[in-house]
This record gives sequence, structure tokens and C-alpha cells, in this order.
Amino acid sequence: QESRGLGDVYKRQFIILLSSLTLFLSKRKLNSGKSINSVFNWTLVTFVLGIVFIVFQFIGFNNIIDQGYYFAGAQSAIKTSFIYVLSFLHIVHLVAGLIVLIVLMFNIKKGKY
Repeated sequence: QESRGLGDVYKRQFIILLSSLTLFLSKRKLNSGKSINSVFNWTLVTFVLGIVFIVFQFIGFNNIIDQGYYFAGAQSAIKTSFIYVLSFLHIVHLVAGLIVLIVLMFNIKKGKY
């Protein structure tokens, strides 16, 4: 069970690194004057990777719960609650990033870049 959790951590790290690369490629295409469709497509891939990362976070939450660690209640511990709070704040950060990507894709389609 623990090794599976570690594998999920590596998957999430890979997704984050890949999304950084796809956003970099999108910006590079924009700066080089390439097709606006390729800029949009790389931005869309970044958006999808962000959603996939959030899904993996929730899978991670389920793994933590399956191991008997709870956020609240008699079975909870302060360390576990802290992990959930930090993870929740990270997801809020990611959702804000996804909103920015949506606005960016909308503006790309409107021809603002």
C-alpha cells in the first residue's frame, strides 16, 4: 500500500513538471509568432494536466483515509489535519491557476494575443 502511494507521488510530480513544460511551450509559441492554434493547444494541454493533477490529489486523499488517517473526529490527529489543510490550500491555488488558463484560452480565441 505504501509503495503505491509513493508511485502516486511520482505521478503527480511528473504531471506538474509536464504541465510546466507545456505552459513554457505555449509561451514560446506565442513569443515566436507561431500559429495561435498551437498556442491555444499547448495551453489546453496545460489545463487538462492541471485537472488530472487535482484528480490525483483526491485519489491521494482516499489513500490517506484508507490507511486510517482522518481530517476530523476522534480518529484524527493534528499532523493529519495539517496535511489536509495544506493539500486543500494547494488545490485552491491550482483552481486559481485553472481559472487563469481559462481566461487565457478565451483571450487567445478572441485574438487578443
